[in-house]
Amino acid sequence: HLSPLVFSLSARSGVSAKVFWMNAAVVIDYTHEVLWSGNQDIDLKAITGNPKKPDGNRNPLFSPYRPSGSEATRTRRVCCLRYGLEGVARCQDCSLKPTYGNDRRPLVLGASK
Repeated sequence: HLSPLVFSLSARSGVSAKVFWMNAAVVIDYTHEVLWSGNQDIDLKAITGNPKKPDGNRNPLFSPYRPSGSEATRTRRVCCLRYGLEGVARCQDCSLKPTYGNDRRPLVLGASK
């Protein structure tokens, strides 16, 4: 059900479809953690935890986070592009390299602040 929305958003915005798929996967993971953690009847992690969909095709929602030792240090596989919004800080699990100083925007060489 997400495919038409993802591809429409991608086509209209020029942003890669991967960004929209991974943002949807992060929301699904978050929903699972907050609302259904411990509930055996509903396993939303199955949606983001399998590399293949039931029909055998690639699952675009698979693994929104890079593997790490703990949930506290997880990082996204694909940048959500939040850093580019005026006045909005990076997400907590930003996949971009750390910046220097207090500025949370990406360091761009040759650009003035």
